[in-house]
Amino acid sequence: MMASGGWQTSCRRSVAGRSPSSLLFVLFEAVLPGYITNAATAAGHDAPVLMYADDLVILATTQATPIMLLQRSGDVVYHQQDGHEHHQDKCPEVSGVGEGPLSKRDKFEVNNQTLEIMPAFEYLGVTLQPSLAVTKHLDKAATKCARATHAIPNIHLLSLDAAVRLFNIMIRPIAAYALRSLWQEMTAANFRQLDRVKSTYLKKALRISKYSSNTKVHLLTNTEHLCVEIRRMHNLPETPAYRQRMEEITDKEDSVELSFFTCPAMQQTTWRRANNTRRHLTTRYAMHGFHFTICDARCWEPSEQCRCRLCGEPAGRYHLMNCPNNSQSLTQLTAQ
Repeated sequence: MMASGGWQTSCRRSVAGRSPSSLLFVLFEAVLPGYITNAATAAGHDAPVLMYADDLVILATTQATPIMLLQRSGDVVYHQQDGHEHHQDKCPEVSGVGEGPLSKRDKFEVNNQTLEIMPAFEYLGVTLQPSLAVTKHLDKAATKCARATHAIPNIHLLSLDAAVRLFNIMIRPIAAYALRSLWQEMTAANFRQLDRVKSTYLKKALRISKYSSNTKVHLLTNTEHLCVEIRRMHNLPETPAYRQRMEEITDKEDSVELSFFTCPAMQQTTWRRANNTRRHLTTRYAMHGFHFTICDARCWEPSEQCRCRLCGEPAGRYHLMNCPNNSQSLTQLTAQ
C-alpha cells in the first residue's frame, strides 16, 4: 500500500469478489509468468509458460523443473520414493532429484497440501496428456457421440439420407471438436478410432451387429469415412499417419468379395426409405449372408471347406439365396 513515507507492506486481506481482490489477482498473474521463466532460466532449465485466461501451464521435460519452481515460490516438500523429505532450506536446487518417470509413491506437497498427479486433464473440452497423445480425448469424444446417438429415437426408421444428415448435424461436430489443433498429433490408430464413431452410428441405423465390417458399412451406405470428411471440411494437411490410414481403407475395400456388390442391398434402394421395418433383413444379409445357418460346420466366415447342409454344394457367403433346397424366408432366418 502507498503511505506518506512510501510503499509499505500491508497485512490486510481483501474479501474475495470485491474489486481490490480482482485487481490484485490480475496484477499477480501479470508478473507470474515472467517470474517463473526467469527462475527457470537462472537454474538452467527450459520451462516455457503458457497462459489462457487465468490458467497457467508449465511445460517441462523432467519432474525436477516444476518442483524447483514451486520450491522457489513457496514452502514445498517433495517426498521421493526413497521416503526422504527434501525441504526448501535443505534442497534449494533439485536438478538431480526425481529425474526420470514418476513413481506411484512419489508425492508433491505445497503448504502441507498434497498435489494430485494427473495422467491427463481436460481443458476447454480437450483432454490433454503429457505425451501429447490424442487417445483419451478421442475416447471421451466417442462416449459423447454414443450418448448423442442413443438419444435419437428409432433411428432405424429414418431414411438413410435423413440419418446421414442427422449425423452431420448432431454427431460429427462432437467428434470433430478441436481436431484442427490435434490433427498433426494423430496416429493411424487415432484415425481408426475416429472412424469408428461414424461406423457405429451407421450400424445402428442399418440395424446390424456392431461387429459387422466397417468397410462394408461404408460401401453399403455410399458414405466417406469420418477422417476423410473432417480433413476435407477443414482443409487439414495429409499427414503420414493419415496416408497410412488411407492405405488401410483402400486395402480393405479391395479385399471385399465381388459377390458383395451383387447382393440385394447393393442393387436395390427400397430398404433406404423411411419407416422400413424390414430394413434389417436386407442389410444383415449383405453383411454375412446368414452363412452360419446353412454351413455344415456352423462357420461365421465362409471358407473353401464350407458346404451347405441343405444341398451339399460349396457354400459361399451368399449361397443361401441360390440354394435350391432352402425353404426359409429371411424373416425366419433373422429370428434365429
